Amino acid sequence: MLTVIDPTSGVYYGWLWLMTLAVLYNLFFIIVRCVYKYQLHLNYPSVWLTADYLSDAIYVVDMLLRAHTGHSYTHIIHCVSKDAPTLKRYSSEL
Repeated sequence: MLTVIDPTSGVYYGWLWLMTLAVLYNLFFIIVRCVYKYQLHLNYPSVWLTADYLSDAIYVVDMLLRAHTGHSYTHIIHCVSKDAPTLKRYSSEL
């Protein structure tokens, strides 16, 4: 049974910090690698591929966690995957 993730917990804020690092990596270092292609990317391809795959894995895990993040309606935590109106809206946007 999957649990509901409380968006006010410290673990959730830690996860958001990790997501911020992944976004900043993609924002800055991919541009740096394009500009300095011969100095960085061609000299250390395994480092860059590992960082790319790690940030992609963080994005995939975040998609799974977002489906189980609770939202507070009248101070009661509800899970998105169990809340019919919210789940229907999420499904229609895909």
